[in-house]
Amino acid sequence: MIVADKNNEAELIAIIPSIKNHMNEWQIVNIKIMEKSSVSQKEIVQRFLEQYRSYEGVIYPVSASKIVMLIRLGLIENYALMKAEIERKIPSLYCRILLRKMSAAGLKQIHLDLSEKGASFNLLDNLFELRICRKTNVVLIADDDSFVRKSLGTLLASCGDVYEIEDGDQIVKTYLKYNPDILFLDIHMPGKTGLEVIPNLIEIDTDAFIVVLSADSQKENVLEALERGAAGFLTKPPAKHRIQEYLNQCITIT
Repeated sequence: MIVADKNNEAELIAIIPSIKNHMNEWQIVNIKIMEKSSVSQKEIVQRFLEQYRSYEGVIYPVSASKIVMLIRLGLIENYALMKAEIERKIPSLYCRILLRKMSAAGLKQIHLDLSEKGASFNLLDNLFELRICRKTNVVLIADDDSFVRKSLGTLLASCGDVYEIEDGDQIVKTYLKYNPDILFLDIHMPGKTGLEVIPNLIEIDTDAFIVVLSADSQKENVLEALERGAAGFLTKPPAKHRIQEYLNQCITIT
């Protein structure tokens, strides 16, 4: 594991073939440093470095409030358990963590940043920065069932501004319009299904926090949703405490 800076360009470029050839073994860890954290960004980077020193990867301090770690953890069957394991090593009072599998889109962005921008390794996403800077949380509910949208919207009203959509083909456009901190996404929708649209959202926003909704809690659906980049899965009708758990996990919800 190395820390990215302007002095180790060769080492940064050297990890690209490994990511490309073993993409299913690589993960992206987005780390949001809590405002009230008593530990500095430098100290948090050092803690991650100490915990994962023997692993192949790179830690990049993006800004004062964000760190990105690319790490080869191997094949992961349960991303929720792995996320919990990482959080046990780095207490949640310091930061919030979003873990997802490396994707072709993520690799493309890394390659562009290294080869075309002088190895700046800038993974900073403007959508993320806009979410960090605004004063109001934004929640998007994508479900073709009006009752689900209304009941979920009522539960989330105190969290911030809540917007709804019922057509899968309009999700990406609506997502870009409102730039939500968290998206509650139904699996079965007219047009594109929830599972089909997840990779499209991850490609445009690597920090997208997506919680999949479904009346069908089959293990295969849960695993596929997490495999495609969802942060979590809720069975309809979702319990209030489970919704709150995901709000607490979202790295841009204040």
